[in-house]
Amino acid sequence: MQAFESSLPETCPIPSQTITQAAGDRLITAEEVRRIAGGISDMTLWRWLKRGILPQPLVIERRRYWWRAAILDALQCAGRSDARPVAPHATCGETEHAKDHP
Repeated sequence: MQAFESSLPETCPIPSQTITQAAGDRLITAEEVRRIAGGISDMTLWRWLKRGILPQPLVIERRRYWWRAAILDALQCAGRSDARPVAPHATCGETEHAKDHP
């Protein structure tokens, strides 16, 4: 974990979230952000927000939302271009690789 964070560029711009965003973009929930980031925990999401790795969320009716494009840009900037959604019901140790190779 520390190796990833220490490899972040010093000048990685994190876009500020606004209500208006590019056409075709959509708001996503914390659960979707965690999946896109590779199945991270809620605590890791909190840490990444605190450290500025991900942009701060929009708060609507006491719920957190992010623009999907802003999350993808932040992950790419942070060196997580390999981040992809994980299966919502994957069990511990069950990965795509494990399914292909019994």
